[in-house]
Amino acid sequence: MRYPKFSSMFKTGILFPALFMLASSAVQAEESGTTGIQVEIGDDRVLSSMGPYTNPDYDALNPAVAYNSTDNQYLVVWSGSDDVVGEYEIWGQRVNAATGAQIGSDFQISFMGPANDPAFDAEDPDVVYNSATNQYLVVWSADHFVDGDLEIWGRRVSPEGTLLGSMVRVSVMGTGTDPDYDAQNPAVTYNSFYNHYLVVWEGDHTAGTLVNNEFEIWARRLDASTEWIDADMRRMSDMGGSGDESY
Repeated sequence: MRYPKFSSMFKTGILFPALFMLASSAVQAEESGTTGIQVEIGDDRVLSSMGPYTNPDYDALNPAVAYNSTDNQYLVVWSGSDDVVGEYEIWGQRVNAATGAQIGSDFQISFMGPANDPAFDAEDPDVVYNSATNQYLVVWSADHFVDGDLEIWGRRVSPEGTLLGSMVRVSVMGTGTDPDYDAQNPAVTYNSFYNHYLVVWEGDHTAGTLVNNEFEIWARRLDASTEWIDADMRRMSDMGGSGDESY
């Protein structure tokens, strides 16, 4: 388990805040002296149900959300421990955009390492909606083959909450199974013109003169079915001099 516990007294869960509507009429702007007014719609809702409800050893952390314009719904994803204390996987919950009500139950998206083994975790999820296929792509950082070897993984999800295909590995840092080289904090976006995804992350790698703990930003494009478009990862950043972990 890599996540710190915030407090043994409190259980951490995912709250779906009240929906907000932006009103920007000239009258409201003139009266308030601002360019818009945020109006709260409804109340906060608990979306996650990790472990026993009042047990502080089961948490839900680091949520991300995407909007589905076809079905007028959201997919909220997070990292949570549900069945085994300290074993974090990626979970999802669909939400009705009009009412804020949950659609179905939360469901598991990632399956890292041996089942029920807290040494293998999935964390830091992000999610994007593909309007052409009416699917979501969820990405996250996780160790799967070797404890501590964090790589970026992804999986498609249907608007019905069905997992599509297998998990796909996006990054290959270092030798590919070396826990000294990691990929963390992924972000993903969708390109509607080319109907593909761009996934980016921070990681240390052995390419060229790079060394362990010299973190740079990396990227890889995936097609709509999450196949690699680029045979090689692309280095996006060049901080300081290569070969210096201080940058």
